[in-house]
Amino acid sequence: MHPLIKKIAIILIFLSFLPLLTGFLVKRQYSQLLTAITELSQVAIETKEYHRGWFHSSAVSEVTFPQEGHQAPLIFRIEHLMDHGPFLKHGHFLLAAIHSELLPIGSPLTPSLEVSEMPLMFHTTIGLTGHVIVNLEVAQLDLESQDQKMHIIGEDIEEHWLFSNHFSNLDWSLSAGSLNILIDDREALTLTEFYSEKMLHKNAKGGWFGEAEWQVNQLENKKFFQGDPFVLQDILWKYQSEEVEDLLKVTYAGSVNSLQYQDELYGPFKIALVAENLNSESLTLVEQLMRDLKHTRASNSSTVFWRLASILSTALETRPHLKLTQLQLDLPSGLLQATGEISIGGPGTDLRQPATLVQSVDATAHIEIPQKILKSFFSMQLPPGESVDTYLKTLEDDKMLSLTHGLYKTDLSLQNGQLLLNGKKRVASNKKD
Repeated sequence: MHPLIKKIAIILIFLSFLPLLTGFLVKRQYSQLLTAITELSQVAIETKEYHRGWFHSSAVSEVTFPQEGHQAPLIFRIEHLMDHGPFLKHGHFLLAAIHSELLPIGSPLTPSLEVSEMPLMFHTTIGLTGHVIVNLEVAQLDLESQDQKMHIIGEDIEEHWLFSNHFSNLDWSLSAGSLNILIDDREALTLTEFYSEKMLHKNAKGGWFGEAEWQVNQLENKKFFQGDPFVLQDILWKYQSEEVEDLLKVTYAGSVNSLQYQDELYGPFKIALVAENLNSESLTLVEQLMRDLKHTRASNSSTVFWRLASILSTALETRPHLKLTQLQLDLPSGLLQATGEISIGGPGTDLRQPATLVQSVDATAHIEIPQKILKSFFSMQLPPGESVDTYLKTLEDDKMLSLTHGLYKTDLSLQNGQLLLNGKKRVASNKKD
């Protein structure tokens, strides 16, 4: 046999076996993908079937969304068809392409769920470098509850997952042109131009850290939340978490451009705060306990309380520190502003001994509040017949408050269980028993 022909034959044999070898790698990547999504979304995903072929593989998995109390969970079936590579697609070499269809499962234990655009189609690509991309695009999603009392309609929905570095990094985004919630066939809540993204990384202990952002162009409440209708414009919320010397540091920042409520226009509103010295393991235990309580009915409330107290006591041993770097509320009566910080706990802190907990609190704050708001507050606190103006004048004379251009200003502190205004004890009102 000619040497060239022999080499070509060897190459062809290798290429013919390559998709079969790829199938083994695809199964491992598929399992890692489901594990990562389970960790991040806190839903249960279980593989029911997996059939590995030469050029293609197929799998069936179930996704379970737990419901509150004893309500039956929502269960979806996902059917996957995997094309083995390697091959070139859109200018990129891929190890495999996975096409997935999601369908609700109808059973006596599962509430019926009507969805207009079913099955939902997910498209996943696995790159030769280990990148895994999951895409979902839905023109219109129509969900209706079993009792037909709640109806959710979403338009132009897109969701993207990008895993890299062996599933230790994630870039995620979700957007929707609009989202409408109807109750009894009447609009209850409307969101327009919603967008959210996360950029996370996984540490050696399995914890996810990074940053996230949520944006909503407009939120209109008609009857979803109790009370009068309101409209929020340009909502922004940011979140960042990081490890500092084995403890968790979290930074939050949020803003709302305007609030329309009862023919009054409020805003803008801004808030920014930092939480430090957090015990991430204790926080994980608290979250798990809260989820357990949400999805089951606690048989022994006393046991749950002491379990929570024990977890929180451990969390407080690192002396968490919360710093409010900005609070700004633009109200019709003036601009309310505040900054401050608080530390609580420390070694030996025990929630079962409230007196020691109160003594461990150190807090300071600088507050600027419109005169009208403070007067309204004290009018509800003071006993009938006591003058609000007189009480506030007493605080001014004692240098606990200062009034400038319609704004009351003070520095508040809490140390050793003692509340001080500008370094002095707050004047007690003559409340009647």
